[in-house]
This record gives sequence, structure tokens and C-alpha cells, in this order.
Amino acid sequence: MVIKPTPHLGGLALVLNPELLATLRINADTELDVSVQGNHLIVTPVSSEKLDDAFLQAMDTIHTRYAPAFRKLAE
Repeated sequence: MVIKPTPHLGGLALVLNPELLATLRINADTELDVSVQGNHLIVTPVSSEKLDDAFLQAMDTIHTRYAPAFRKLAE
């Protein structure tokens, strides 16, 4: 599939057709991971596993940082 970028808000946007979006299960709420390998632009939906890992990592950070406050609130 060959597509041309479309001007959008001072930058460029790639407009993907509905069939491709449906195949990849991408909608307006889907988070996308965008990376570059050489001269290739790679766009992949963020897996729920990555989101779960990020959430758990954030929870660990919050727990470590605010543990004393949580203890006081619990009393």
C-alpha cells in the first residue's frame, strides 16, 4: 500500500483506510507505538501487556514514594 502524507496542523499526517484500521483493531482511542528502524516508520498498537507493565511500574513508584502518607491515611 502506498499513501502520501497529508498536511495537518503544520505537520504531516498519514490517513489510513478503514479496512487497514479494522485489521489492526485501531480506533481513535488506540494508543500507538511509533518507532523508526533505518528509514522505516513502524506504527504498532500498544499491547495491553505494555500498558499493564507501565501501570504496575507506576504503582510501584507511587507506593515507594508515598508509603508514609498512605500509612497515615490508613490510621
